[in-house]
Amino acid sequence: MGVDNLSALAVFARSAILGKAKTRLIPSLGAHGALSAHCTLVERTLRQLEATQVGRKTLWVTEIDACSQRWATEHHFELLSQYAGDLGQRMAAIIRRLLDEGSPRVCLVGSDCPCIDAAYVEGAFRQLENYDLVLGPAEDGGYGLIAIKDNFPAAIFQSIRWGTGEVLQQTLSCSKKYGMSAYLLDEIWDVDTPHDWQRFTKT
Repeated sequence: MGVDNLSALAVFARSAILGKAKTRLIPSLGAHGALSAHCTLVERTLRQLEATQVGRKTLWVTEIDACSQRWATEHHFELLSQYAGDLGQRMAAIIRRLLDEGSPRVCLVGSDCPCIDAAYVEGAFRQLENYDLVLGPAEDGGYGLIAIKDNFPAAIFQSIRWGTGEVLQQTLSCSKKYGMSAYLLDEIWDVDTPHDWQRFTKT
């Protein structure tokens, strides 16, 4: 089946708040420069995913404000607020809500992975025909995409050491405990450090 008019795409992003976005870039770019970099990455992600052949496109932000409303309006995404909790709890809550609201397949992506585009996301949905879980592995040991079907156990996000190089392997180990089959897409990279930002500006 692959992508259909019921599947849901969720983009996960911080709101554009000075001093709270891309904080690891502040030492080299300054607070305003880091915020500008963050906005550039979010807007690029939304622009690249706007054409994704999927029934529901949602943008989940930490705080709904004028900037996030503009992002959603310009790129035709439904704007929603993230839930409370650690990264895993927030991701699980978003996936669970979209599944409960009628989307049998959900793909959640970050907003700072330049390689994620419509073709990458649609490829993830296609792999869900044969696998329970699809991940877009990142060079730093994490992942920038997760796609899952309606037999989703939120416990796969428990006891994950978020922000470390073990996130991908820990998630795979947890999913295996629940009998889930997993597929890894091509490796991608994200923008976290000044070196990453330099790499992005040269693309």
